[in-house]
Amino acid sequence: MLLPTPTTVNSARPMVSKMKKVLLMFIALMSVVCLSAQELRMPKYKFTDNWSISVGGGIMSSFGDKQSSFEHKDFSNPSVHLGLNKYFTPVAGARFQGEWKKFNTELEDVHTAGVYSDLLINPINIFNSNYDRKFNVVIPIGVGYLHSFKNDQSAKQDFLIPRVGLQLNYDITDAVQLNLEGIASLSHDKLDFIVNKAQYDGFITTSLGITYKFKNHNGSRGFKYIPSYDQEDIDFLNEEINRIKAECEKTPKTITVVDTIHVKDTVFVREVSPTTIRFHINSAEIAPEQMANVRNIADHVKDNAIKKLVVTGYADAKTGTPEYNQKLSEKRAESVKRALISFGVPEDRLIVGAEGDKVQQYEDNDWNRATIIVSQN
Repeated sequence: MLLPTPTTVNSARPMVSKMKKVLLMFIALMSVVCLSAQELRMPKYKFTDNWSISVGGGIMSSFGDKQSSFEHKDFSNPSVHLGLNKYFTPVAGARFQGEWKKFNTELEDVHTAGVYSDLLINPINIFNSNYDRKFNVVIPIGVGYLHSFKNDQSAKQDFLIPRVGLQLNYDITDAVQLNLEGIASLSHDKLDFIVNKAQYDGFITTSLGITYKFKNHNGSRGFKYIPSYDQEDIDFLNEEINRIKAECEKTPKTITVVDTIHVKDTVFVREVSPTTIRFHINSAEIAPEQMANVRNIADHVKDNAIKKLVVTGYADAKTGTPEYNQKLSEKRAESVKRALISFGVPEDRLIVGAEGDKVQQYEDNDWNRATIIVSQN
């Protein structure tokens, strides 16, 4: 493993370099202040900007014939529409809309399907340049191609119809807009397949809809003003920045001489402190309350570079004969070994021994009924 050791450092003019960086930041900050002090201007938008899609539904009411919904108070005729909108300026835009309607006559139901092209005019934006407001009023004026047909498709006819309306918009978010619109259209009297003295049939559609505004190329939605500026100011700021950059390049850079030294890789090993697993009298079975200690030792061995564990069994000298205590201590050591293996310690890393009652590790006689675990590396 290689470690770089700095031996000499030439820190010539570090303060000068820092001061010039601060000056660059100051000029950039002043440029922002200068721009904010200028008048606002409208950025250039692309043809792909200020598009939106709208969907909605409502009810349609007819007038002109004796069978009109106004006369019969039938305002339940459904209408749905889907539109694609494009604004060229904050004041003017265009809409392409498809619409389906159904209305009742005294004879039968009549369906209409139409496509429309509307000019969208925002009169508020003519006098108010605050385009960030949430509420807007739009006047749609257009013409459409309308196809009407009966339920059984027994009769069909097509018309070119004008229409005009009023739309109230509220921006729920920058992207989503709520629309309430009323629009009136006028068609030939034959539209509902009933011909009376009136030359025209009229319809008023009231609908509620949602518009989704797509992002512009600059990430905004809708029209947004940006700060205006004088080109002379921008040129001056660019010259100052370039001049300071050139001076910074002439400033002697800090030189660091590095010697390479070789260091042996070192492995740090956390040894296991001697741990005692105590047993009940005349027993080689690990008590449940002692099993947690065995588990902790096993986890420690697996997480650290410990090569060997020495497991030594003992017995107390005041109970049993030396021969019996030797065998008992061996069984106690084997019990701890099996427990360690069950917790994931490899068997080849365990050294097992037994001292019987020949060695008493503790002054308290009862404490010597134990197995002691220590690490060996």
